[in-house]
Amino acid sequence: MRSLSVAALIALLATAASHARAIVIIKERGGIFGYLYVNERHIEERGQDYHELKCTEPGFTSCRWTHPPQMVRGFPRLIEYAEERIAAGELTGSYSETIDGVVCTVRWEAQDTRNATITLED
Repeated sequence: MRSLSVAALIALLATAASHARAIVIIKERGGIFGYLYVNERHIEERGQDYHELKCTEPGFTSCRWTHPPQMVRGFPRLIEYAEERIAAGELTGSYSETIDGVVCTVRWEAQDTRNATITLED
C-alpha cells in the first residue's frame, strides 16, 4: 500500500513538472513608430503552453498581443520588468521569482528597445 502511494506521488510530481509554459516576444528591426508586422501564435497541447509574439519591420503598429496569454505565472509583470531593464540600457539579463511555489524566470537579450527577445518560463 505504501509503495502505491509513493508511486502515485512520483507520477503526480512528474506530471506537474512536465507542464511547461513559455511566452516569447521577438522584436526585430522596429521603427520609431512601431512595427509593420505583428503576429502571434498560441500552442496549447500535451502539457505544453507556448505563446509567441513576433513584431518585425518598421511600421505604425504597437508590438502588443491581440489575445494575451492566459494562466502563465508572472505575465505581464515579469515581461514589463524585462522591458524596463532594456529601456534602462541593461541589454542582457535574467530575473527569477517564485510565484505560487513555482520559480518563474524571465530572460532578455537586446540591441535596443526595438530589437529584443524576451522569454518568460515557469
